[in-house]
Amino acid sequence: MKDFLIRTFNGQELQRLVVELGETFNRFNHDTTGSFAEGLIDFCERRGLLNLLIEAILRRQYDKELARIQLGYSNASDYSEERTNGLPEILYIIPNESLLTRYHEEMTTLIRKDSLTLPASKSSSQLRAYLATLYVLSLLDDKQRSEVIHFLYRKVLISFPEPILHFQNVDLSNIDLRGMDLRRLDLNRANLNRAKLDGTVLNNANLDATNLEDARLNGATIEYVKLNWANLSHAVVSNATMNNASLGGAKLHFARFNDSHMRWAQLPRAQMYKTDFQKAQMNNIVMDRSSGEEANFERASLVEASLIETHYRRSIFNEAKLTSAHLMQSRFESCKFEGTDLQAADFSEAKLSDSNFTKAKLYNAKFKKGDVASCAYNNASLERVNFEEAKLSDSSYAKAKLNNANFSKGEIISCSFDNADLEDANFNKANVTGTTFKKAKLNNVNFSSSVATDCSFEGADLRKANFENVDLTGSIFWNTKRRGAKFKGATMPNGKKYAWWKIWQDPFQ
Repeated sequence: MKDFLIRTFNGQELQRLVVELGETFNRFNHDTTGSFAEGLIDFCERRGLLNLLIEAILRRQYDKELARIQLGYSNASDYSEERTNGLPEILYIIPNESLLTRYHEEMTTLIRKDSLTLPASKSSSQLRAYLATLYVLSLLDDKQRSEVIHFLYRKVLISFPEPILHFQNVDLSNIDLRGMDLRRLDLNRANLNRAKLDGTVLNNANLDATNLEDARLNGATIEYVKLNWANLSHAVVSNATMNNASLGGAKLHFARFNDSHMRWAQLPRAQMYKTDFQKAQMNNIVMDRSSGEEANFERASLVEASLIETHYRRSIFNEAKLTSAHLMQSRFESCKFEGTDLQAADFSEAKLSDSNFTKAKLYNAKFKKGDVASCAYNNASLERVNFEEAKLSDSSYAKAKLNNANFSKGEIISCSFDNADLEDANFNKANVTGTTFKKAKLNNVNFSSSVATDCSFEGADLRKANFENVDLTGSIFWNTKRRGAKFKGATMPNGKKYAWWKIWQDPFQ
């Protein structure tokens, strides 16, 4: 197409257009080593101005046609001397005729005579069809523009993977394509701002980098669609079927995907602000390196979802299902996971702060080498959870179930495990400082070789607990049950080594 433009357009004609377009092209300096046309087209390609140039050429051609009619020429041959610029005959618009009808006739002729629907069709025919389409779209109302798109789709001119016509940067705002079957449609980089696509079938369509701001896609079927780097801000995509859709890097601010089906969809690096995914079906979705603020995933299903290296702030995951989800190396700040199903979820090396996991189900979850600060796990189910080498600070696990939990080699600072069930938990070689275990159930807990200074075990059940070689300096053991507990080699709360034979001394005072 580029070579054809260079061969066809006369340099003098293009120079006049550059002057008319003014400031838009004021940075263009002609390189004398090549033709003016070649240099100008390269410049337009680099700056995304090629469509603007073509539209200007088309407007000039249309103005000439109007002049021909006003001067009384009856056919194109009578006016041939005026066509010295070498431009192809594009679409001659005759007043008093239906523009849409004439366009259909022109395109049908190109399809029949020049095999326009074939990828190998002449570049001149493709350019002629493209310019004609751009021009009529600029003149028609929303309903008529929708008819043009549907016409082109039926004629297989804008179907992926080998579309004959492209709509990069073309304005199709407010277009109405509701309920149409437009599988494999190619509108890459088109402007579909406020488009009406409710109930539309767009399976396997190419909408990469398309502007769909404020678009309506309620109930649309858009499986395997390409929406990478698209702008869907304020779009409504409720009750849509988006399985296996690709939205890498998409902008989703204020968009609504509630009740939509998005299984196996790809949203890496997607950007979200107040995006609504309530009750959405998002199993196996990939959202790695995405970011969100005040996003809402309440009661959504994200089973085996991948959210690796993500960053979410003030977002809601209440009662969502994230079973076996991958959340490694992610950051969650001031997020809500109340009642969320996070069984077998992997938060390894994740950073969690000021977040609420009250009544969450975290059975067999992993927080290995994670950083948990000022979080609430009250009444949560944390059986067999893995906090190995994790850093826990200022967090509450009150009344939580932590049976067989692993805190080995971790750092637990100023946390609360009051009334928690920690039976058979492992704190081996952990640093536990300033933490409370009041009335906690610590049967068979392993604190061996750990540091547990300034902690409170008041009223706790420590039967058969292992405190061998533990530093318990400054800790409180009032009213504890210690039958069968082991303290061999431990430094007791009074700062002295434990000695079982000194029965007249109370090492816990």
